[in-house]
Amino acid sequence: RPGEDGKSFGPLSLIEPGDPERSYLVGRLRGHMLGVNVPGSRMPLANPPFSVAEMLAMFCFIEGLNPDQGVNLDSDIDYVNCSYAQEERLDELAVEGRGSGWADRVQPLLEANCGGCHSRERAEGGLVLVGDGVRENLLSTKGKFDPEARQLIEPGDPTSSYLFLKLLGDESIVGKAMPFDPIEGERTLSEEELADIETWITDGAAP
Repeated sequence: RPGEDGKSFGPLSLIEPGDPERSYLVGRLRGHMLGVNVPGSRMPLANPPFSVAEMLAMFCFIEGLNPDQGVNLDSDIDYVNCSYAQEERLDELAVEGRGSGWADRVQPLLEANCGGCHSRERAEGGLVLVGDGVRENLLSTKGKFDPEARQLIEPGDPTSSYLFLKLLGDESIVGKAMPFDPIEGERTLSEEELADIETWITDGAAP
């Protein structure tokens, strides 16, 4: 439960029957819980965030569980009586938010799709894409990862931003296109996700 300071949490259940908002599993998928950021990288790592449809299934499943009967993983999902299935509530389930800036769109995209290999704990190739100061590092790092000495993110110019080209799978990049799934191999971000990152860079890569 939220602590008295409004920021810390006490013991939590992975799934709280009847209450998805107080289920730690949901908090890790969203990155926040009851208005408080959940420590650690948002899950799942190295995979796309849950879609609204997937989050709706999770929320309705948990909400439909009887608190007196515990967690029965064979329970049906009751969409008909699920409060989150109302059209006006679906926006609440969008994991990545609805904006187009760094904090509400680009950073969550990188964390969800690249965090499994590029966290401070792992930092494959020396590249960190999760945590504080990432945006600043992207804007200041030039030549470390690219033989052509392109900056990781060049504000205003996606075609000169090495990280964007790496995500795009541009033929000028060195090595594998990203993100790279250790199990499934190469995969790409959706056109919408790439467009959002491109727009953020074009608009100046602001916070």
